[in-house]
Amino acid sequence: MGIRKLEDTITLDFTTHNPFTGAVQDTDSIPTCKIFEDDNDSAILIPTVTKRVGETGNYRISIEATVANGFEIGKSYNVIISATVNTISAKSRIDSFVLDSKRISDLNDADVSNLALENTVQEILVSIGEISTGGLTTEQDAMLRRALGLGQENYRIFSPVYDANGNMTTATIKIYPSASDCEADTNVTATYTVTSTYDSNHRMSTYKVKKI
Repeated sequence: MGIRKLEDTITLDFTTHNPFTGAVQDTDSIPTCKIFEDDNDSAILIPTVTKRVGETGNYRISIEATVANGFEIGKSYNVIISATVNTISAKSRIDSFVLDSKRISDLNDADVSNLALENTVQEILVSIGEISTGGLTTEQDAMLRRALGLGQENYRIFSPVYDANGNMTTATIKIYPSASDCEADTNVTATYTVTSTYDSNHRMSTYKVKKI
């Protein structure tokens, strides 16, 4: 089940086949499509099915997932096709999706780099009067970069040491300004030591992270 964005037009393809041989074959008549919302047994939309020009047994539908057509954020939808080939009628669900205010590509395309996060935090600090609109001081900038790194973006653990029970007792953490630096272990923003202790039941008692 995919995530689609409300007000998008969603185009889907499907193919039809000879029920006896399995070969791709055109339908006896144009297939029909119904879209159902959640457990509602009445179709919310009946879009038109169109044959792709020059393609045997290949059809498409365009779904206008709009408020005007009754679609809603948070609801799930099933796309059902009915078709007849060689006088044999069949029905199949070709897709299902949930509507959201954003599509997957919106989330994938979002700029979540260190710079974007830094700018966002800087804007918040300005708005609450913690810093001036002139920007961060050198010390504030360094603190912010370390905070971003400790959020486990571009973050690596080195030299872990384990006790006899397999519990990690010490390690070194490094954080980096970019993914490429993290990969190459270059331009380290900060380095930390991690120390852990455990009780008699091998459960963690203390966990410390100290900047070197």
